Amino acid sequence: MRLWLGALMTFLLLSVSAFAAPAPVSSSRSEVQTSFEFYPLNYQARFERTETQDYQSRQALNLAVGGSRGVWGLLFEYSRFNSVSGTDYSSLVRNHEETLLWLRREVTPLRSMFFSFAAGAGFSRETVETRFGDDSVTDQGRAETLGAVSVGTGFEMKKTLRLSLEGRLFYGSSEPNPQPDLVIRTGFRF
Repeated sequence: MRLWLGALMTFLLLSVSAFAAPAPVSSSRSEVQTSFEFYPLNYQARFERTETQDYQSRQALNLAVGGSRGVWGLLFEYSRFNSVSGTDYSSLVRNHEETLLWLRREVTPLRSMFFSFAAGAGFSRETVETRFGDDSVTDQGRAETLGAVSVGTGFEMKKTLRLSLEGRLFYGSSEPNPQPDLVIRTGFRF
């Protein structure tokens, strides 16, 4: 686990320094594009292990905003999902929230198609509410570290509208690792 975190931090530091470095000037004076990205309509499915070690899908609310310069980009992502187990009289309600900062690199083999590779780091927090009859007790968990890697492909239409599909793996400090995840992003780039 420590080796993985060290490799992730090295990748992030080298990538951020490359992102911040000025672009080399070529003889044709090609300009590096800087843009703002907003993804309000995303479908995210997290696959968690159950008690029987089967995978169960959790659909999450997912919002992302970020920016890019050339092929490098930073994306801030917030996601949240709830799960309820039990009956109307006795139940457990689990609320899971996470925030991540992604460092992305996009490769554009065709004019409107791109491939993305990303590494992310952030925090997750869970709140569990136990209900029994009219009584309820809420337990607030502490923030836990979270890391992730992502590979995806997408399309950009009219240089503004973007649609992408990403497969991701999440590594948490207390979750069973890794947790597979799938996100379909629909958004805009300005």
